[in-house]
Amino acid sequence: MMRVLDLSSGVAGPFSSLLLAEAGADVITVRPPGEPAAVDPAQYAYLHRRKRSVTLDVRRRAGRELFLRLAAGADAVVESGAPGELRRLRLTHRTLRRANPNLVLASITPFGLSGPRRDWQGSELVWQAMGGVMQATGFDGEPPLKLGGDIAQAIAGVNAATALLAAVYGVRTGRERAVHLDIAIQETLPPHWARHISQYTYSGTGMRRESREVGRQGFPHTMMAADGWVYLLALRAEWEAFACFLGLDQFLTPEWSDAGTRMQRWGEIEPAFEAAIAGKSRYQWFADAAQQGYTFAPIHTAADLTGSPQQAARGFFQPAAIGEHEVPCAGLPFHSAVPPHRPNAAPYPGQHGEEVLGQVAGAAELAALRKAGVI
Repeated sequence: MMRVLDLSSGVAGPFSSLLLAEAGADVITVRPPGEPAAVDPAQYAYLHRRKRSVTLDVRRRAGRELFLRLAAGADAVVESGAPGELRRLRLTHRTLRRANPNLVLASITPFGLSGPRRDWQGSELVWQAMGGVMQATGFDGEPPLKLGGDIAQAIAGVNAATALLAAVYGVRTGRERAVHLDIAIQETLPPHWARHISQYTYSGTGMRRESREVGRQGFPHTMMAADGWVYLLALRAEWEAFACFLGLDQFLTPEWSDAGTRMQRWGEIEPAFEAAIAGKSRYQWFADAAQQGYTFAPIHTAADLTGSPQQAARGFFQPAAIGEHEVPCAGLPFHSAVPPHRPNAAPYPGQHGEEVLGQVAGAAELAALRKAGVI
C-alpha cells in the first residue's frame, strides 16, 4: 500500500492526496496543534475524506524528528509551503532523503520553486488569469471571466497526484530514487488551452470568443429545451439543412443563408428558434442531432449528475459524511481493483495521533511531546 504524508494546505495539495486516498493509498494529514478551524468547513470535510490525521508541530525540533521517523516509512510527502519554507523547517529534500532514500517529495506552489516569480503569491483568480485560460472565457468585446470554483487548484491537484503515482512506481521498480516534484499551479493551466497558444504562435491571431447574443454561425449556442439547457453546435452545417432539421421552414429562403444576415436580423428568427428548441427534451435533441452529425449537448446541473442512472450504475457517487449531513461525493473517473483504505469521511484534527505516532514512538515519549504541545 502506498503511504503519503500530507503537509499541505489550501486546495491543490489536499485534493491531490484525496485522489490518492480514493485510489487506495494510506494518506496521513499532518497539521500543527491548535491550528485555526477551516474557513470553509464543508470544503475541509470534502478534501480530507478517507484520510488519517495527526497533529504535529514540525517547526520544533522534537516534532521535526518525529516527522522524519514517519517519513522513513512513507512513500511520499506532499507540501505546499512557500519556496524556502522547507529549508526554514529543516525538512529539505536532502534531509528527507537521508531519512528515506526512496522518498518522493511533491512541492506545490503558486509559480514553482525557481524563476523570477518563485516568491510571488497567488490566488484562484491570479492563476486563471496568468495561466491564460481567461483569455478564452467570456464573450466577444467584453472582459474575460473567471471560471467558477477552484479550477486551477483542482487541475494542479490532478497533476500532482498523477506525478506522485508515476514517481512512486518508478522508485518501487528501481528506475528512480528520491524524486522531488516541483509543481507550479500557474503552469498546470496553459496545457489546457495549448491549441490557442499554437494558433497565436503560427498565425499571430488570438482566441475568438463568441458574442453574447448570437454565435458565429448566426444563432445562439445555448438554448432552453423542454426540460433544461442544451448546447447547440453544428460546425460546417449548411443553414438550409440545419433550419430544416429544426423545423424552421419559413427561414429556408436564400436571404437567410448568410450568417451575418442572421446575426443582424436575429430578432426575426428568435421567437421561432426558441419555440423549436423548447419543443423537445435535452436528450431528444441529443439523439436526433447525433443522427445528423450535429452536437447538441445536454447541460447537466448538480442534481442531474447525482441523479444520473449512468453514474448510479457505475457507482460514481458514494455517500460521504460532510458535517452533520450525508451527501453524495464524486469518486475516481475509473474503476480500480484497490478499494479506498479509509471511510468516506474526514477525521477531526489529530484523530489518529496515537494510532500513527505510536508506530514510531513509545507511550512515554508521546506523553512528553503532548505535554510540551508538540503533538
